[in-house]
Amino acid sequence: MLLRLAAYVWLAGGYGGLSGSYCHFDCNFYLRIAQSGYGVDSLYHGLGSYPNLAYFPLFPALLRMTAGITGWPMVVCGMVVSASALWLLAFAGGLYIQRSRTSQDVALWLLVLFSAPYGFFFSVPYTEALFAALAVSVLLARAAGRPMLAAWLAALTAASRPTGVLLSIIIIIDQLWTFWKRRHEQPRLAVWAALLPPLAVAPLGLTLFMAWQYWRIGDAFAFSHVQILWDRRWLGPVTWIRLGLRTRDWTTALALFPAQSYAFNAAAALLGLGAAAWLALRRRFAEAWICGAAILLPLSSGLHSMPRFVGANPAFLLAVYDALYWLRRRSGLASAALIGLMAGLQIVLLIAWYRSARGLY
Repeated sequence: MLLRLAAYVWLAGGYGGLSGSYCHFDCNFYLRIAQSGYGVDSLYHGLGSYPNLAYFPLFPALLRMTAGITGWPMVVCGMVVSASALWLLAFAGGLYIQRSRTSQDVALWLLVLFSAPYGFFFSVPYTEALFAALAVSVLLARAAGRPMLAAWLAALTAASRPTGVLLSIIIIIDQLWTFWKRRHEQPRLAVWAALLPPLAVAPLGLTLFMAWQYWRIGDAFAFSHVQILWDRRWLGPVTWIRLGLRTRDWTTALALFPAQSYAFNAAAALLGLGAAAWLALRRRFAEAWICGAAILLPLSSGLHSMPRFVGANPAFLLAVYDALYWLRRRSGLASAALIGLMAGLQIVLLIAWYRSARGLY
């Protein structure tokens, strides 16, 4: 992580330094929410504070807490929070691989995590690292047989971004399946007492945010309704993929993303859904759900940010780990070359990010 940060600092030298080139697009919303709360004017096309409601509260709350403890600038606090979440993601992911796979190679997992082309989002003041760390921690708690811990972690995940609620669904299905297996046990009250608390806790992150929005503005689903400001319309995943591929604007991506490339974004969505299908075939259903549903949910209303949603999805990275482990057993040189290619692409995308490439937000 330190070597990676040193490389990021060195590359940022020609773009105003790390703190000046690291925070773009959604990052500014998080910083303003952390500084002044949801009531502050977001300066988004003169629409006041309403666009802020699209951003969930856990990440800005952690920024504000870190700033209160350290007194550092908010953008630096964002880097610290993301770096801490990245460390948790690396650690929890390694433990989860040891529990869930016979192919236990933590070093390979770290290589995948730190060389992933869109892995630089795990260090910028975005929610990618926080969401991924919490999601993998939920998987780890499940694998360790700790349903209550998994439920609290799922609640935090649901407070970090809209797709976090998908982790709550995993907890609910787990508990219902456990209840079905234990339905004939006696006493029944003890069974219910063990199974109900996780069901109540897992969705808390989303339900509390919805309750707060209803109390403040009378719209519990404001975080969803506000998405229309970013031209998100509910047309369904199939329609959006078809529309994206029809644009054939591949040159936009090849020119380092001066704008969103809808064909590239649609292709990224298909890659992520393919990884989800592959995880499901390997009977890794919880990982397949995190990978597939976290793509389908935003894909239903648009293609914006789809490569980021796929490339920084923790379940997608677990699928990449499995594929590289399989490849390395057959050709160590080919797997090393692929990891090198991934790292090279990350550098290219990072420089594009430093240049505020709109196709990356």
